[in-house]
Amino acid sequence: MVNPGAGVRAGLDGAIQRITVNGDIWDRLMARAIWSHGVRRYRGPPCEQPSQCLNEGVCIPQLNVPLCRCPLYFWGSKCEKRIAKEDLERPVAFGGTDFLSFSNKQILKTEGQRETNIEVTFRTSHHKGLLLWTNKGATIRGDYLALAISKGFAQLSFNLGKQKEPLLITSLHRVDDSRWHTALIERNMRFGTLTIDDNPPVSNTSDPGATELNTDGVYWIGGCPSLPTGLPEDYFHGFRGCIESVVLDGDPLHLVMHGTGEVTFCDDS
Repeated sequence: MVNPGAGVRAGLDGAIQRITVNGDIWDRLMARAIWSHGVRRYRGPPCEQPSQCLNEGVCIPQLNVPLCRCPLYFWGSKCEKRIAKEDLERPVAFGGTDFLSFSNKQILKTEGQRETNIEVTFRTSHHKGLLLWTNKGATIRGDYLALAISKGFAQLSFNLGKQKEPLLITSLHRVDDSRWHTALIERNMRFGTLTIDDNPPVSNTSDPGATELNTDGVYWIGGCPSLPTGLPEDYFHGFRGCIESVVLDGDPLHLVMHGTGEVTFCDDS
């Protein structure tokens, strides 16, 4: 109950998309609520137009920006483009300003993850750029996990929310040689491992503290439009190159179908 002395006589007549508490972003409010009364899903800007997403695409509000999640065989900012069946397995091109976002079904099921397993197959000739990002909060003191190209090497970085400094694990071999590489990320609580192709794995353990990764359930591929300050400088550049596949905790992402964002293709060679 609201204290009568607060002077509040009525509840909010409007919509809430996101709440930030102590730097932690709370979204999917209806799914997280333990009790509700008279609350229904919002219908309106930026998803108020029936034609916002075509071909039975679903409009997802991202603050003031409408994003369309497209059905099978359609893509584009409004799901207006049809995908040829043979294009579904082609590598996707990223030019440094092209980002795709995905909801991780495993994260949506639980409050936190004690383990993480991610595999990314890519190629690039550039020595910097963010390949993959997920986080919760507005600073690097909050939970996050990243895979980036830094100074020509692959680099895994994560913070589980209670460590003073994030953990950095850098590959021993360069990956900016225009050849295909597979980066395997394995995290068991505070222990992280990065393996590139058939090379020996590189491992390290984060400082004592939290052991679970709690994020907002969204993975960004190819870069992220908004990053917290304090990350290595190379992370603030979008990835330039090709990504053939991404596997999150055993679930392959179909980059063309499941992501939100424009897609162009790489040569298969």
